[in-house]
Amino acid sequence: MATILQIKKPRSLETIDIIVDDQDKWVSRWKWSAWRGKRNLGYYAVRSIRAGRKTKQIHLHSLIAGSLPGEKVEHLDGNSLNCKRMNLLVDGVCVLDLKDRKPITKLNYNNYLGLFL
Repeated sequence: MATILQIKKPRSLETIDIIVDDQDKWVSRWKWSAWRGKRNLGYYAVRSIRAGRKTKQIHLHSLIAGSLPGEKVEHLDGNSLNCKRMNLLVDGVCVLDLKDRKPITKLNYNNYLGLFL
């Protein structure tokens, strides 16, 4: 099954529906914004966090995929608003196949900016 999150388009009253898996509905506790991607290919769900004097954007699809800094996350169907795990690829590997990756725990969560357990 899937959960639908609604976010507002920038400078508009329109909303955009983002599709996530039921197991990932924990991301709804944060406020997400719509961000127009590079070359205007579509909208992405992002949230901004402040680290000292700098502001960093976290993409919803990267957070769900658990990608490390520098890893590229792609959408299989080309729809940037479909953030279901079976639709995400991290450096060419399906997110469902990343079971051997070390899970995020209280011991290593400091490596992930903006993640608080």
